[in-house]
Amino acid sequence: DYIDDTLKNPDDVQKELGLVTLGATPRMSDVGPGNELATLTSTQSPASEAYRVLRTNLQFASVDHPLRTVMITSPAPGEGKSITSANLAVSLTQAGRRVVLIDADLHKPRLHRVFGLKNNVGLTTALLEEHPNIAGLIQETALPGLSVLTSGPLPPNPAELLGSVRTRELLAQLLLQ
Repeated sequence: DYIDDTLKNPDDVQKELGLVTLGATPRMSDVGPGNELATLTSTQSPASEAYRVLRTNLQFASVDHPLRTVMITSPAPGEGKSITSANLAVSLTQAGRRVVLIDADLHKPRLHRVFGLKNNVGLTTALLEEHPNIAGLIQETALPGLSVLTSGPLPPNPAELLGSVRTRELLAQLLLQ
């Protein structure tokens, strides 16, 4: 017990870190091609409800300053970043929001497969071009109101590219659309 320093539930997070948990999604062990989007395929499932709760809690957490940008990250691969961001984007779209989902995973991008899109151009293309046509790089999904900027070709230096001034400028430009 003295060696175990993991946080096992939302109460542990609040007690140890002084942070409020916005939501918890169930582990979806049966996720595979074609069933990653619980918010579309099984709207009454516990996973779908968990993403709706997360959406609602994000909205309540930002009443004074509505959120325009959300980043989903984690320290290790395979922890559900792509599935969480895709399902949260679908949930926000279902609530009437217009969403542009950006796949900034420049190691193992997945969102193009989740939404059945091409990945020959995308974020890296926009960052490397002098004057990119952002609207031409964003792809519409089957869900009206939800668009995706796929990762594009994978660069040799993802950290430097994502930490660049061009990335901040691109995000600012997307917020204006």
